[in-house]
Amino acid sequence: MTDSIGLKIIKGVMVVMIPILFILTFAILFLKIAGFDVKEEAHQLMKHLPLLSHTAEKKEASSSATNAALKSQVQQLQKDLEAKNQQIASLTGQIKDLETKDNAASTEQTPNQETQAKSETIAQVYQSMDPAKAAAILSAMKTSEAAKYLNMMNNLTKAKILEQMPADQAAKVTPLLNGSTQKAGSANGGASGN
Repeated sequence: MTDSIGLKIIKGVMVVMIPILFILTFAILFLKIAGFDVKEEAHQLMKHLPLLSHTAEKKEASSSATNAALKSQVQQLQKDLEAKNQQIASLTGQIKDLETKDNAASTEQTPNQETQAKSETIAQVYQSMDPAKAAAILSAMKTSEAAKYLNMMNNLTKAKILEQMPADQAAKVTPLLNGSTQKAGSANGGASGN
């Protein structure tokens, strides 16, 4: 039941501090209701006290320096953001240009591929025909066009068709011919179809 000295001191401080805090809280509440700006009044009071005024000035100076540094940093970040937005806009424009060029290139390639496929089909038809009939048809064409179709055939079929062509027409076509573009197996298949 004996209280230690430390416990007695704490009880004594509490007996004094609790009423002081209550009175101080009540006074601040009363002043607020009366229309006083308690924070501003306390700040003004601190300026007049010698020890506290020096501390308050340091806090104001450090807070204003901090505010200035933060404002500077915000301005720099805004400039960086604008630069990045311009860079994004530039890259977006480049992407659109590349997409446009890619679309244009793909539409240009499609007709060429279709024309090539059509020419190959025609050449296959001539290759599977009787060489005399194919020679008659190819002789009626322009020399460059006939050479184009003949170049898509195997060498054996080319030779059989050239044999059936008139000599002057065969002489004109011959310098335009290339080597065989097909394998030897397809040459046998073309010859067996006759």
